[in-house]
Amino acid sequence: MPNPLSIVAYPTVSGMQRALSLNAGMALQVKYIAVGSGLQALQFDDGGRAMTDTLANLVGYVEVATAEKVSPYQWQMTVNLAGLSPNEWRLSEFALCDADHNVIAIYGSATQAIYPVTPYVTDALLSVNLLLAAFPANSVVIEHHNQPLELFFKSQLETTEKALRGIGTHLRLSKNQVLEPTSDGSFPKYWSGGHIYSAVVEEIVNSGVPPEQRSALAQEFLAAIKSNTLHFNSSFYIWRMKVRVPVGLTYALPLYQVANTSSGESTLGCVIKHISGMQPRGSMFSGTQIAPAGAQLILNRNEIWHGGRHHSFSMMHGVFNGNSGDEAEFLIALPAMVTGYVRAEDGWGNFPYFNQSEI
Repeated sequence: MPNPLSIVAYPTVSGMQRALSLNAGMALQVKYIAVGSGLQALQFDDGGRAMTDTLANLVGYVEVATAEKVSPYQWQMTVNLAGLSPNEWRLSEFALCDADHNVIAIYGSATQAIYPVTPYVTDALLSVNLLLAAFPANSVVIEHHNQPLELFFKSQLETTEKALRGIGTHLRLSKNQVLEPTSDGSFPKYWSGGHIYSAVVEEIVNSGVPPEQRSALAQEFLAAIKSNTLHFNSSFYIWRMKVRVPVGLTYALPLYQVANTSSGESTLGCVIKHISGMQPRGSMFSGTQIAPAGAQLILNRNEIWHGGRHHSFSMMHGVFNGNSGDEAEFLIALPAMVTGYVRAEDGWGNFPYFNQSEI
């Protein structure tokens, strides 16, 4: 393994409170490592506890493959990045989270440039030297999987698939998946614009049209959701959108809306085609390939629980990272958050909304 990446993680206010309230012999259990690419200056209270428990720009949650405790406050471990694309290995934020994604301890910097962690990675395993600052001795346990990576993935996949096969009902938690425009045609109803400065309807894709009579773009988007047939559920809009990083920021947000995720397991999805500029990534857009890739169905299990797993919301949006003035252009259709876990092999579509009186 390469030399490790050294990280000092500071307890959050809630993390320290939980640690101090433990009964003798008990410990907080870390199940996930949240990784991010944002920059933020951590603020501390008089007790040395971080007063923030969120990352500035969350990339995703990963698991610890191996861990060795070398002192009551120090761990040598490897973090499994296989669930992230190499383009998402430009990391500058880390947080230790419990099984419900609550942040126990956090590392962040306002000055450290976002850097690729590739020099510290072998076979998708990030080598980390972790120091837990200010925690009571032996108050944190890190869950890990000390077995060959291939066997670990196989067992995790089998366990996950078995559990998720029973989650087969999909109801939409967000509004206006077909992206019907407002009355003035300026933007899709119920969606907020983020940092988008141009939005126009590129095409309306209608049911009842023979596939060979549709435009190449319509066929491309329908093929992505396994629905390039004569008839399908409902017509939908393809929008062309342009986004720009505002002055003073290092990111730009695309369209978004707030969805109630308190039902538990949910899936973020859309069909997107990158045209130019910054790469779409994060949350709904995680895994998007840049041009000249065609239209892609992007599905991601929701792993952001603002407010706690069963009293939570999500803003659904992806992100474009860049410098002030950087731009990106993309085509998008059928964005939504739905209950349950939707598999790519099953395709995608306009799911029924909880409130049938609205779109």
